[in-house]
Amino acid sequence: MRSEVKLAIVTDDPPVRENVKAWGMCRVNTRLFRVLSDNIAIIVSGSQRYMYGRRDLDDDIRLKCIMGFPLNGFIKPIGSVFSNIFGEELEFKLRLSRSIKKIKNSGANWVFCPCGVNPYSLSRGLRIAQACNLPIAAYLVDDFLSGSELSGDTTALHVAQKDIPKWLEEVDQIFVISEGLRSRIQSLYNLDSVVLPLPYDLVSETGFQENDSKLGTDEKQIIYVGNLSHFYIEGLKQIAQIIDEINNNIGSNIKLRFTLPNMNEIKSLIGNYDCIKCSPCIDNRDLQQEIHSSILCFAPYSFQEKYKIMVSTSFPSKLLDYLSAARLILVLGPDYASSVIYFKKNRLKTCLTKQDPEMIRAIIIQQLNENTDYSNAYREVLQKNHNPREVALQVISTLKSHHT
Repeated sequence: MRSEVKLAIVTDDPPVRENVKAWGMCRVNTRLFRVLSDNIAIIVSGSQRYMYGRRDLDDDIRLKCIMGFPLNGFIKPIGSVFSNIFGEELEFKLRLSRSIKKIKNSGANWVFCPCGVNPYSLSRGLRIAQACNLPIAAYLVDDFLSGSELSGDTTALHVAQKDIPKWLEEVDQIFVISEGLRSRIQSLYNLDSVVLPLPYDLVSETGFQENDSKLGTDEKQIIYVGNLSHFYIEGLKQIAQIIDEINNNIGSNIKLRFTLPNMNEIKSLIGNYDCIKCSPCIDNRDLQQEIHSSILCFAPYSFQEKYKIMVSTSFPSKLLDYLSAARLILVLGPDYASSVIYFKKNRLKTCLTKQDPEMIRAIIIQQLNENTDYSNAYREVLQKNHNPREVALQVISTLKSHHT
C-alpha cells in the first residue's frame, strides 16, 4: 500500500501555490509535492533565498510544512563579505534541532530531498537524514559539477568536485529528471539512478478557452516562458532578429512575448529589438491562455560546447506548460539537447537541430498564415509521460522495494 511510505521532505525551495509567481525548483516542488501529498508526513523548507512565506503555500501543504527564518534583510547588508551559503547555513542551523524533532515525531520513514544546481542542498538533506536515522532519497534535476563550473563559484566547484561524490554514495536512492542526467551520474560516480519525469496535472492546470483566443487580432505573439538562463540567450537573440525582419518585410505585427516584467533587463541581454514585449501573467490560468493564444511557443537551447552537459542533462519545466496548451512549439537546439531528444522520441512537431535562420523564418511565416494546431498531440504525450498518478506510484514503489 502507498501509505506504508511516509516522506519527510527536506528542501531549500518552498513549494508555493500555482498562482504565486515562481520558477526553478520552487515550481518543480509545487507539482511534485502535490502528487506525493498522500505520502508526505512533513515538509521542512528553507526560505533564505526567497521572499515567500506560509501564506504562499496551498492549504494542504501549509499544514505539513515548517519553514525557515526569512533572513534576507539581515544577510543583504553583509552580502559583500559573506557568500549566499552563509545565509543558507545560518538559517539551516537555526531550524535544525526543531526540524529533527518534528521529523522524528511525524512518523516519516524516508527523507526525500529535491536538489537543483546548489550542491549544499544535498548536504543539508543528508545531515537531517543521518540525525533522524532515516534512509534518504534525492531527486536531482541539474548536474552539480557542470553547474558550478558555469557559475564561476570556486567554492561550489570545490564542493562539486570533492564532496558530491562522497555525499551521493551516502544516498540510498537517487532519482533524476532525465535520461541524460542518469547517464551523467553513472559516468561520473558509477551510481545507478531512476528517471523520474516531472508530473503535470492536465485536468487542474489547463484552463484556456477557445473563445478567449487573441489570434483574430492584428497583433500576433510568439511566447517564451521563464527566466533568461545563459543557455537560452543565443536562440532568443536569433528569433528576435528574425521576427523584426519579418515585420519589416511583410508589414506584420508579431511580438516576442516574455513573461518577465523587466523590459530593460531583457533588452540588455537580448538586444534592442522592436518585437520584444514584456508582460507577466497574473496566474497559471492566465499563462495557459497566453500560451494557447500564441502562434507558437519557443524553446531554445544553446549550441555552444561549454553548455553541452547542462543542455543534455536538464529538462526545462516550461516545456510542460507549452505541451499543455500550445498550438505549435518550436524547439531549437543541438541533437543532444534533452528537449530535442524528447520531441524526437515522442514524434512531436517541431524540432530544428541547426541554426538555420531561413528555416525559422519559414516556420514562423507558415504558422502566421495557416495557424496549425498540434495541441491534441501535445496533450496526449503530456498525459502519457507526466501523469501525476504514475509519477507518484513510481516514487513510492521504488522506495517500497528498497531495503529500509
